[in-house]
Amino acid sequence: MIYYIWSLVISLILFIIIQFYENEKCKKNNEPYNVFTTNNFIIFFIIYLLSTISFYYLFTSYPNIINLIPIKSSTTSEINTNNDDIIDKNMLKRIPDMYETGFEPPINSDE
Repeated sequence: MIYYIWSLVISLILFIIIQFYENEKCKKNNEPYNVFTTNNFIIFFIIYLLSTISFYYLFTSYPNIINLIPIKSSTTSEINTNNDDIIDKNMLKRIPDMYETGFEPPINSDE
């Protein structure tokens, strides 16, 4: 749930930057400027929505950004494999499922 806080902070920062430039543009043209307009609320909502989605995937997706940093620790050196993991063919012969349950191309009788 921390992504809500981060997205709100980033949205506020981006919105303030955008509004600062809009205010400067209105000062140059000698026009009055109002921050509390419908367009500004829509802009803020879109920024908040996009940042919430991006931070949600940033913090909760697997593998997350932290796991993408190539740091090799001593505890994850190599995967130990045993020779006991060999598949027993006699066990596979006892499985009653048909192996032809997947995709089968149609048989043409014209050939």
